[in-house]
Amino acid sequence: MTRRYAVKCLGILCNTDFKSTVITRLSEIMEDPDYRVRLSVLAQMDAIRRNDEQYFCHILQKANVDNNFIISSWIRNNYINN
Repeated sequence: MTRRYAVKCLGILCNTDFKSTVITRLSEIMEDPDYRVRLSVLAQMDAIRRNDEQYFCHILQKANVDNNFIISSWIRNNYINN
């Protein structure tokens, strides 16, 4: 639960001067074993896209090949098929 709150805080920090550090950390968090934490990162995708298109594509690729069905289907339904 704490890591999910941390991800939400990082999402808010995407719009500050620390955005490059924050987005890098969000990308690293996509390796977390808990799918709920990775799903929280995906909920921040619009903020990431506004600030860094390259990291957006990188996280999108990570999510697309994720072994967890919920993660891969969420990203396909929200970004790839649209």
